[in-house]
Amino acid sequence: GKFNIGSTRAINYVLTGLSGREICQQINDELEDTVLVISANGSFLHVGSSELFWKLMPTVGPIGDLQLLAAVDDEASDMDLSEERKIIHFLEMVKDLRSVIVDLGIETERVT
Repeated sequence: GKFNIGSTRAINYVLTGLSGREICQQINDELEDTVLVISANGSFLHVGSSELFWKLMPTVGPIGDLQLLAAVDDEASDMDLSEERKIIHFLEMVKDLRSVIVDLGIETERVT
């Protein structure tokens, strides 16, 4: 999230409601371990703690077919367990996908 401008833009837009130039500002540290996967068959959001889960619930709860995943408190307090849970959730999110696209935030000119 926070080291990739494309991810920062997506997370800031979807989770914090920022838009325009504000969308490019640095991501909130609280959202640093957020993983968001959107596909034609559904959407998944992993957050790094149950506290953040409940904080985001009013914002993302109404989104239809969103699976919201979070590390449990024991995992959130242990960096290794937290990273392991994030990887497990990511693998669950993409297991049925044929390809994954990551916006690297690189601006390119269109050639027509």
